[in-house]
Amino acid sequence: MIEIIGKTARSLYRTGTNYTIVHDSNSAEASFYTMLHCGQRYADPQDPDYYYVWRSGLVFDTSVLGEGYVITRCKLRLYCDYACEGTDFDIVIVRGTDLDDPPNLLDYGELLDETISRGSINSAGVVPEQFVEITLNEVGLSEINVTGLTKFGLRSSRDINSQAPLANDEMRRFYPAEVGADPYKPTLVFEIGLGYIWCSNQAGEETELHYIDAAGAERAIEGTTTGQTGIAGHLWVEGTYLHYIDSAGAERRQEGTAEGATGKIAGHLWIEATKLRYIDASGNERYIEGVLV
Repeated sequence: MIEIIGKTARSLYRTGTNYTIVHDSNSAEASFYTMLHCGQRYADPQDPDYYYVWRSGLVFDTSVLGEGYVITRCKLRLYCDYACEGTDFDIVIVRGTDLDDPPNLLDYGELLDETISRGSINSAGVVPEQFVEITLNEVGLSEINVTGLTKFGLRSSRDINSQAPLANDEMRRFYPAEVGADPYKPTLVFEIGLGYIWCSNQAGEETELHYIDAAGAERAIEGTTTGQTGIAGHLWVEGTYLHYIDSAGAERRQEGTAEGATGKIAGHLWIEATKLRYIDASGNERYIEGVLV
């Protein structure tokens, strides 16, 4: 599992006595980086600004992933610190590709047309002083930029449907990206797949690590024993070497050839063309090319 903390984020809001004008405005009147909001509010009639609409923009630097990751699942984790409990609504992740970094006042209007969900959760399950995780759907996963910035917006489902707030609050507030302790900041949590890689238990192949290359051909790697033992099938990176436990329980290793990117997340492993590539403990990309089986 890989976690990437938010780079920047802004809460964008608009107020006014006419809900349609507030809702459809192309610009927010103010923004906050100290807290993130999602929802709407109908204030006391004595307040001259009756209607409030909050939208938020979030930016993540996902370039540390790099090409080759098989992302099997991703969740947006937020920490709720305050809730205005009135009408229930869905907190909806929407497309944020056009947002600036950091999001600015005009991004309030940019989010207006973003109505397709990338994942959502009902506000009834979002309570103060607790974490909440929203799973990205297939559309959201497709918008993860593994070589740059990934951006998403947060909108209320009632905001999306142009439903004016009632005579109460319908809003949730979350910890921000740029202040406070890291564990509470907006975070993308990735579950990563390794493709089709296994330790063979076929006769004569018990010492080999096998994989299917990009062309669908089976290839084999036979590492050198380290003298250690473990649970068959375990695969990991240690130093500059790729280690594995063969089907007989013996630990083996092979050092790949250094080539390609540096500064990536150690331990990342993927298949590219005919080669098995990995990022070593120093953040350097290496590859091993297995022999055809």
